[in-house]
Amino acid sequence: MTSGIGISSPLERDPSDGFFKATKTSLETARSNLRNLLLTVKGERLMQPRFGVHPRRMLFENRFDAEAYKAELAMQVATYLPYISIKEIAITTSEEDESLSPHVVKIKIWFSLRDYDDIDDFLTLLYG
Repeated sequence: MTSGIGISSPLERDPSDGFFKATKTSLETARSNLRNLLLTVKGERLMQPRFGVHPRRMLFENRFDAEAYKAELAMQVATYLPYISIKEIAITTSEEDESLSPHVVKIKIWFSLRDYDDIDDFLTLLYG
């Protein structure tokens, strides 16, 4: 049995030991935690009502404000995941990219661990 340093998100059962699938590296843990932050709606997490940046409310506005979302995301990462350094955030809507389904927003974030700027990773999520 190999030990992990965190729990992978989304929760999955690890068939080798019956427990939740674990993250094995700091970068993998950071990626999982960033994904969790992006998928959480503000007010959804107990004892941390300000945690989360799920763009649900912005998706149903007349115009999705990508710059406001990027600013909110950067503030949330600085507050709740200060060990992550955001390199770039790209937001693409279905109006800009015809390969996306209608009313879908694609968010791609390039990041690194704050103490290890030479180790980069990215996370891509589709909302809609």
